[in-house]
Amino acid sequence: MSEGLWAAVVSGGFGVLIAILGLFARANKRDHNENSGKLDQLLRGHDRIESKIDTHINDHARGDV
Repeated sequence: MSEGLWAAVVSGGFGVLIAILGLFARANKRDHNENSGKLDQLLRGHDRIESKIDTHINDHARGDV
């Protein structure tokens, strides 16, 4: 094979590799965004529960319960 053909084969191989890595990067970004949303939901739920517990403890401290 000539040097030009080898260069084309190697370049094409790297092109395919870069395309595959791009697909993985997009999938990773999508998964990251989905997981970030789920963590935000958990944080909102945690804040709500913490607020309820604080109110309940304060009620006990005042003798309202």
